[in-house]
Amino acid sequence: VSTQSTWGQLKDEVDSCRRQIVAGRLKPQAVAIQQQYVSTALALGRFRFLRTRRWLECAIQQHYPTHPRWLASKRQFSDVVREALLDLLQTPIAVNPMVVPETLQLDVENLVHLQNRLQHITLVACIVNIVATLCAHKRVSLRPEELSTIAARLNRLLQEDDTKLPAITDVVLGFLAECLRAPSRVVASSPATLALSPQDVDMVHAMMRKTANTDDQVFAAFRSKIIAVVGLFCREPPPAPSTPLFTTSNLQIVEVEVRTLGMHVGQLFRNNHAVFDEYYSNIVLGIVLQCGDEEESPSLASQPPSAALPPLQSEAQGSTRDSDDEP
Repeated sequence: VSTQSTWGQLKDEVDSCRRQIVAGRLKPQAVAIQQQYVSTALALGRFRFLRTRRWLECAIQQHYPTHPRWLASKRQFSDVVREALLDLLQTPIAVNPMVVPETLQLDVENLVHLQNRLQHITLVACIVNIVATLCAHKRVSLRPEELSTIAARLNRLLQEDDTKLPAITDVVLGFLAECLRAPSRVVASSPATLALSPQDVDMVHAMMRKTANTDDQVFAAFRSKIIAVVGLFCREPPPAPSTPLFTTSNLQIVEVEVRTLGMHVGQLFRNNHAVFDEYYSNIVLGIVLQCGDEEESPSLASQPPSAALPPLQSEAQGSTRDSDDEP
């Protein structure tokens, strides 16, 4: 009865707890259950942390390339894990249980959901920027509640199964036509500007195709602002409910969604860190002790990133983190 039987029982309990993480209903005993799960997995030789080590090596190389030993002296191991997790969420391809770090194998379903939400929120912010830009070009002023309307329509559409770019573009064109038909919002225009011209339609289609590509500079810039704020929820204390997250209007329009995403990512991060803290500390310490204080370690530079992952099952496809100024 044995360890294999214990493994199966623990896996069922862990899977049940894992499904509650993103929904915010994590049971108090979840960490203890997962810790026992990991101990059993190690006893069975199912966890070796090889992918986890490569994952953390890449994070150290990218975020702490010149002074990796500082991490050991300050014991900033959780900073490495946080940066590595935020990098993982920004990848344009879905995590996969076969290649994801071993320490995140219990959270693959949640990670894919969070990746999709990040892409969807970023896409909404980019499209709102397109709408505001075109309306300004047509000399049409938009109230914040009107931008909230198009953002809400896009959010609903992106949460439907199999939403394609043409459907999203049709929503944008329909909203723009509504705006141009409302004379009370026209600041100063000629009759020719009160309708979408063929050139306007072509421009919207081109901008939408460009923005839906996660390699696009505008998409990457908006994602960078959003992920920087999401990362604040992995720190202590996280932003208070009354604390504004953004200063620019195009990002304020998705602030509620970003706050919810940040709370879910923060909860996943804290739960994962509580389970694997000892292992993360040992892995990061082992990595940084191999590094020189001033120059990049050859062993780090030569380590490849994790194997390629399968495509995300969502519409938007993906890095730097900085301030929330408009891209």
